Amino acid sequence: MLSIEATKSEQNWSLSTYLTTKDIDKTFGKPMGLARPIGVGPNQPYGAGFGSVMALVTVAFFAVGIGKCATAPEAEKLRQPFAVPMNAGKPTPTPVDSSGAPTPVAAPCQRR
Repeated sequence: MLSIEATKSEQNWSLSTYLTTKDIDKTFGKPMGLARPIGVGPNQPYGAGFGSVMALVTVAFFAVGIGKCATAPEAEKLRQPFAVPMNAGKPTPTPVDSSGAPTPVAAPCQRR
């Protein structure tokens, strides 16, 4: 864990690594009599791994979704008709003359 303690006149940065009580006892070569940790420390690594947790959450999410869909009443929620134009997504062709050059297109007539 990287942490900072700062006042107006100084900054103290600390980089720490999580150690178990067994690691500390092994380092000093004798039992130190430290209290066993309660809960999870702020920089304690998660033993099960992130991937397995995400897999479990994903499976639970899909199971709930499938269950909700299976028990939903068969009722129509929305009906909205729409029409798709015949030339949807196609560019309007540009007229060309016999030489292949584009020909000018006259503006449509306007009523007065």
